[in-house]
Amino acid sequence: VEAALTRVLCAGHVGYESLPPVITRDGVVGLFSQLNQIAQELLVRAYRGDGPRNLHDLYENVSLVGYGGQSLAAHFDTSLGCPATSGFKHVTCGLTVSDAVATLRRAPRYEVTGALLRLAFKPLSPATLVADATTRFDLAVHVRRGDRLLQWRPVERIEDWEEGALLKQMLAMLGLSSEPSTVAASTGAASAVTTSTANVGEATRRGRRPLVLLASDDNNYLHRLASLARRASLRVVLLGNKYEAFDASNQSMESAKVCSSACVPPLLGMLDPFGRADRLILSSKSNLGGYLLSWWAAANAGRTAPVAFHDLDNVLRAESLPRRYFCELHWGTRRGLCSSDQSACDLKRNLQSKDCQQALNKTNH
Repeated sequence: VEAALTRVLCAGHVGYESLPPVITRDGVVGLFSQLNQIAQELLVRAYRGDGPRNLHDLYENVSLVGYGGQSLAAHFDTSLGCPATSGFKHVTCGLTVSDAVATLRRAPRYEVTGALLRLAFKPLSPATLVADATTRFDLAVHVRRGDRLLQWRPVERIEDWEEGALLKQMLAMLGLSSEPSTVAASTGAASAVTTSTANVGEATRRGRRPLVLLASDDNNYLHRLASLARRASLRVVLLGNKYEAFDASNQSMESAKVCSSACVPPLLGMLDPFGRADRLILSSKSNLGGYLLSWWAAANAGRTAPVAFHDLDNVLRAESLPRRYFCELHWGTRRGLCSSDQSACDLKRNLQSKDCQQALNKTNH
């Protein structure tokens, strides 16, 4: 898959030089919503066999909305590693563009997404948020709260988990609870969950306490959850929200409205530790949650999916991975799950949407 993507992304002189502007709401948009939109544009084009003329030049031409307004090239490694002519055929396994496209369209969508982020979205100077860069976590949890809890549309509103209920889910995933866990591994590997969680439980009984990474945009909630986790004998590492802010009515403000360029390195710095977790709990309706799940695939080449996964919004089931993944990265589960040979408009649920109707009318004319 990586060789096929390299073949497409390194196509060179015939490629595109710009991307559509990202979608904003009231003139602002979150960092990971922007990155998901940009990654989606590259992914759609890669499935067609279209690559950028030059990734560095493309990223120089794409500036973040807010967050200091710097170009993507200021934050991401754009070298891509396109091989010189002499080694190109070897690195790309001798694939033609049509061969590469066929490979990508047969591959699991989650794997293709992870390979794209690994090749084209490697942070240039990732912040060191966890002291030991080799630490592997038994479980990583990100809880999106803040302004997203105030959304009135059900499709946008994320689930509000009480801390005790979330702790029960965490313990179940770690094999430390008699309650049945709702998680499962990727298709064909369900037994791996039982074995692995049992291993964690057995290790705990022998004196090894599971290591858990906890993150949230809501610092008060994060500390309450951490307190419960420690009382349950879990070792906890916290990634708090350094830039948490509240408006005049004491409502949480989204980071896009308050963040400068100083926010970007710490936000990108969350990727590395989450990529070093064996199990994940995330929100599939959160752009950050979705990007963290995509990054796990980028950081764990050769592994089809986390040992166990739970969606806080109860939409994405672990059995879907790796074959089916978000049809549109910036919409997460809100636009459904697709295989690599599908688009969002192939799903019946999206046929009446404005963009699918426009695409249908364009095809008919």
